[in-house]
Amino acid sequence: MPKDLKDKYVLPITRLEQLRELIFSSSDALKIREYIKEVLDFYPLLNWTSKDSSSYWRARKCEEKIGYPKLRDLWHPSGDDVRDGRLNEANSPILYLSRERFGALSEIGAECGDIIQVAEYKQLPDEPLLTSIVGEKIHMTRWGRSRIDDAAGEGLKKILSQMKREVGYSYVYTDALIAEILSDPHAKQNDYLRSRVAASLIFEDDINVEALVYPGIESLGAFNLAVKPDAAARVMRMEGHHVMEITKKYQYGLYDFKIIAFAKGVYSDGTVDWG
Repeated sequence: MPKDLKDKYVLPITRLEQLRELIFSSSDALKIREYIKEVLDFYPLLNWTSKDSSSYWRARKCEEKIGYPKLRDLWHPSGDDVRDGRLNEANSPILYLSRERFGALSEIGAECGDIIQVAEYKQLPDEPLLTSIVGEKIHMTRWGRSRIDDAAGEGLKKILSQMKREVGYSYVYTDALIAEILSDPHAKQNDYLRSRVAASLIFEDDINVEALVYPGIESLGAFNLAVKPDAAARVMRMEGHHVMEITKKYQYGLYDFKIIAFAKGVYSDGTVDWG
């Protein structure tokens, strides 16, 4: 189906409301896939080639006051260790990152007293990453600016301004619905069925897409990034990592913490030197 914005390629908002109810009330995987696919058939993906120099963060709870022994422990799991996740199937890994360090802590449910290893990642400057973003249209409508860049935001504003009211509502509603599915805080209760199906269909829609931006689950407004493993190996590099202890948790995703260990280096076999 052509991915343009003509009226005939926008689902009526009444149908979108029906589909939302069907998606969240059903436990039948095939039906859920059918309903989500109908939504996505009318959802123009917002893709861009990321050359982002920002830091991204990954956090993992530790059992002891020292970090994990191997560098690979802060990448995505591999092999039989890969379970169904929010955007991945069992045995199909993906690297989950957050743009904000506190966002990464919130996403893993960090609590006072937790010992957590935090790794900082950066995208290599000469390695572009083809990325799709979900939730940007509703974000623009609510907050008036883009999370990608100002040019993208102005482009979206122009598109919305040229739409009829009912078309614009459907356009934004569709984006909000997909974002809700991907960031559903209760998704774990049914093994992430809906979010896994939605992510799978998005990646199938454009096989060249290497990463997906989706809203935060535990941290309002967070910018989360899921990167396919081959792309992560090519594009992302770990800049450093440390172990912290959470000393105080506040509402709204704020934390006090103390650093208890810094990685001094990494040996050739991937073993971390914690000093």
